[in-house]
Amino acid sequence: MTTLTELTGKPYLSYSSLNTYLSCGEKYRLTKIESIPQKPAFWLAGGTAVHTGTEVYDLCLTVDGLSHEEAVKGAINGFTHKFNTELAQHPDEEWSVGGRATKANPDRENEAWWRENGPLQVENYALWRQANPQFSIWVGPHGPAIEYPFTTSFAGDDTPSHGFIDRIFEDQVGNLTVVDIKSGTRQPADVTQLAVYATAIEHTTGIRPQFGSYYMTRTAYLTAPMDLNRWNADMLGPWFRIAKEGIEAGRFLPRLSMDCGFCSVQSFCYAKNPDISIPTNINISHTISGGHNG
Repeated sequence: MTTLTELTGKPYLSYSSLNTYLSCGEKYRLTKIESIPQKPAFWLAGGTAVHTGTEVYDLCLTVDGLSHEEAVKGAINGFTHKFNTELAQHPDEEWSVGGRATKANPDRENEAWWRENGPLQVENYALWRQANPQFSIWVGPHGPAIEYPFTTSFAGDDTPSHGFIDRIFEDQVGNLTVVDIKSGTRQPADVTQLAVYATAIEHTTGIRPQFGSYYMTRTAYLTAPMDLNRWNADMLGPWFRIAKEGIEAGRFLPRLSMDCGFCSVQSFCYAKNPDISIPTNINISHTISGGHNG
């Protein structure tokens, strides 16, 4: 059987990869194994740039000791630089545009929208941080928990996971909350991502963050803390192991849903595009183009 490393060039599954595989196996196959070119989207470039801006703000405050005003300036510059870099990677391609057309935004959330609203989301994050001093950045073995790295195995076998946690906040009585920053309009409906992060911290430091929240950049809102204690390695480990086994066995089922309209590889999907032939044998010995994508 072909191994995960041989298929993807990575010996581990990130939460993002696990989520993609569980949400739509065919999308996982196309993006992670076939390395199909993905259509660029303004919401992805803008979201990445917003993340960068918030990271710069917290680093300026926590590591560099700058003032709030100086950190905001650096954060907005960080957004602009990252957004320009993302756009420069696809200079001659058609970009997907998100959002709904309104009287105020007839062209939807295009490049101009993100150049105006992205910096506002970054600045509002800075204002939220300033208004909530009860949350400080937790300092772990790898330093301040800003894009905090981890590599561990939840299944107790050869199914490692790897990733970066946006933030880990510590309150005034020492409680830890893992936080993922979301720039989209929809608040995630489950706690799996946060639970993966809390369990990773427990495995790598011996300290279990009890709570998890999402920070929604469009509304400058931290969701109510969710208790993550029951979402532990006993629950998550089998998910990672079974997903790895399915990938290595070539089990990739497409899932048609409303999310297909936002899929960056839908034009290559046989379930969506009638011009794409149904694979006669969905396993790794039958590929479209080959290659690796992390």
